[in-house]
Amino acid sequence: LPDGSLLSRKAEELRLKYHPIEIDVHMDISEKLPYMIEWWRSAQSLFVLSNLTKSVIRKLVHESSMELKTGVQEFMTDLLRSETPILIFSAGLGDIIEIFLEKEIPEFRHNHESSHIVSNFIQYDNDE
Repeated sequence: LPDGSLLSRKAEELRLKYHPIEIDVHMDISEKLPYMIEWWRSAQSLFVLSNLTKSVIRKLVHESSMELKTGVQEFMTDLLRSETPILIFSAGLGDIIEIFLEKEIPEFRHNHESSHIVSNFIQYDNDE
């Protein structure tokens, strides 16, 4: 669906399936790894097949239930205001991280002098 609702539902199904494995303290990392790879591949396939635009991803992020952990907003705001460098490294999607942080932390700007995201950014065919 062009509005991303199918992607959103499917991604949530994947999260409900794999997130409990990711945080299971009784499983060894070597046991978790195949599941995490499967989760990553499934999620990547969803994104590729959905042919999303950046504006749809922005809408989905703004409608999502993602939250920062307690104290992160204040901590990052203090770092930004004091011009302390922030480097965020993630194997996730940089587009989502960037949009989410800009939504939650108004002072945050990707490629701001003191904040950088090193991640996987989507190359859009149709960049809205």
